[in-house]
Amino acid sequence: MRTVSMGTLVDLSIKRTGLILFKPFSIKKWLCLLLIASLAGTVGGGGNSGSGHHKEANATQNEQQILKNKPETLPFQYQQGAKKLENITKKYHHKSNLYRKIKSFFGSLPPAIMAIAVLIGLILIILLLWLSCRFKFVWFDSIIKNDASIVEPFKKYKKEGDSLFEFYLFIILALIAFGILIAGFGLLTSSLLYVTIWIFILLVIAAIIFLLLLFLIIEHFIVTIMAMDNCLFNEAWDKFKEIYHANQKELWFYLLVIIGLGIVCWIIETIATLIWVLIILLAAAIFFGIPYLLIGVLLKLTPIFIAYAVLAGIPFVAIVIILLLSIGLPIAVFFRSFSLYFISSLQCPYNPLPLE
Repeated sequence: MRTVSMGTLVDLSIKRTGLILFKPFSIKKWLCLLLIASLAGTVGGGGNSGSGHHKEANATQNEQQILKNKPETLPFQYQQGAKKLENITKKYHHKSNLYRKIKSFFGSLPPAIMAIAVLIGLILIILLLWLSCRFKFVWFDSIIKNDASIVEPFKKYKKEGDSLFEFYLFIILALIAFGILIAGFGLLTSSLLYVTIWIFILLVIAAIIFLLLLFLIIEHFIVTIMAMDNCLFNEAWDKFKEIYHANQKELWFYLLVIIGLGIVCWIIETIATLIWVLIILLAAAIFFGIPYLLIGVLLKLTPIFIAYAVLAGIPFVAIVIILLLSIGLPIAVFFRSFSLYFISSLQCPYNPLPLE
C-alpha cells in the first residue's frame, strides 16, 4: 500500500530535479551528469524514412514513353510533368549507381577484413553494453547523493554491474535463439504464408511488450535493489517478486502513470528540441553563413574559409551535441527520482529517497 499520492511523488521529483541540476548550477556537474546518463542509456536521441523512393521507382509505362520525347516537343500540359519525371529518373539512377558502388566496394573486401570488421563491431557493442550496465549504478548513486562523481561509484558497483551485464548477455542470446526459431518456423510453414505472417507479428509484439516491461522493472526496481543490498541479479529479482506480491495494484498503476508522464515529457522534449534546432540553425548562419559570404564569395578565398569552417566546426558540432543531449537530462533526472520516491512510498524494506 502506498503511503503518499502520486501527485506528491511528482512534486518531490520535480523539486529534486531542480536541486540536482540548478541549486547551484555548475557546468562541470551538468556535463558529468550528462555523461553518466548517456552511458547509462537514460539520455539519447531517431529518425524517420519516407516512402518516396518506392514511388519514384515505379513510373508507369505511359510516363516512360513520355520520357522518350523531349519535353519541349510535348503538349504544354505534359511538359512540366515530363521534366519532373525526368529529374526523378535521374535521381533514382544516381541512387542506384551509388548503391552498386557501395555494394561493389564491400564485396571486393577480403573475407578476413570483413570478419575483423564484424569482430571489432561486436567487441564495441559488448563494451558499450558493459559500460551501460555499470553506469546504471553510477546514475543511481548520482541521484541518491546529489553528486556527479564517476570513479568512486564505478569501482564500488563492480560486482553488481557485472551481474547485470551477464543477464543482458543472456537476454541477447535468448533473442538470437528466438529469431532463429521464428525463421525456422517460417521456412517450415512457408506454404501457410498468411497464417505464418500473423503468427510472426503476434510473437514479435508479445516479445516487444515483454522486453519493455522487463527493462522497466530492471531500470526502476532491480538496479535499486542490487545497489542498496549489494546483491547479484538473481537475488534482487527474488526480492522484487516479494515487493510485487505485496504491491501488485500499486505497481501496475505506477506503470500507467509512467506511460502518461512519458507522453507528456516526450511532447515537452519535442517542442524544446525544435526550439533548440531553430536556435542552432540561426547560430550556424551567423558563424558560417556570414563568413562564407565575406571570405568565400566576396574575397574568393575559399581555402581560408574551409580552414575556418573546420577549426570552428569541430567545437560547434560538439556544443550542438551537448545541447541536444542536455534537453533530455532534466527528464532523466525526474524519472529516476520519481522511481526512487515511489519505492520509498511502498510497503517494502527500501527507502532510497526519504519522503519527508
